[in-house]
Amino acid sequence: MKNALALAGLALLLAGGCASSKPQETLSEKKGDIYFTAGTEALESGNHTEALASLQEAVRFMPKSAPAWNNLGLAFAGKGEDARAEESLKKALVIDPKFTDARANLGALYIRMKKPKEAERQLKESLKDLIYPRIAQVHYNLATIYAGWRRPLLAEQQLKLALRADDKYCAAWFQLGMIQKERSEIEQAATSLGKAVEVTCFKNPRAHFEISSLYLKARETARAKSKLLDIINFFPESDWARKAEITLNMIR
Repeated sequence: MKNALALAGLALLLAGGCASSKPQETLSEKKGDIYFTAGTEALESGNHTEALASLQEAVRFMPKSAPAWNNLGLAFAGKGEDARAEESLKKALVIDPKFTDARANLGALYIRMKKPKEAERQLKESLKDLIYPRIAQVHYNLATIYAGWRRPLLAEQQLKLALRADDKYCAAWFQLGMIQKERSEIEQAATSLGKAVEVTCFKNPRAHFEISSLYLKARETARAKSKLLDIINFFPESDWARKAEITLNMIR
């Protein structure tokens, strides 16, 4: 049985739970599980059209399955149907008010819908689940809200909580580094942005560019040039590669 998915920060992540919670499934539930599995696999592969078709059948056969409604919400979100995504996620929460994946997803969706107050409320409620495995994403999404409200101290607090839960969280390291850079905390920013390009985080050309700008500010021209050349070599088709070329020409 495939798991439910979580729309954490508008990204698909595996979450706990099965489509049918009964040990002895009815024939209808078995059919629903087949559609649920197919829809979930389509979501994982980014095929939202196929996912939508399968998950609509899943909820038809299992109208009281919170994971099925949750994943249907993700499929609608993937198609840009935010209002229908919201409706599906709310149905999941009516069925199971303690289904944190759906609540965290709803909070993330509200961020995209530019409803920050509603998003904050849902995300704060998600934090009450002390064993939620994707709590780092919830903190990150709260940081996104506070950054949008120009409350950097609150955003920083949430980013640090996200990193306490998951110290390999690339995006959180990057955003923390940018807050520190804005405050001219060069050493701290360099450390955070360095973490934002380590190993699995490497493919973030903007983070590399921001590190090069820190080197330039510290008058470490050779290191800045080296980092700019890395951007050109590793991300040649990106806008950041073109910015790196312009910057190199300016400092030569």
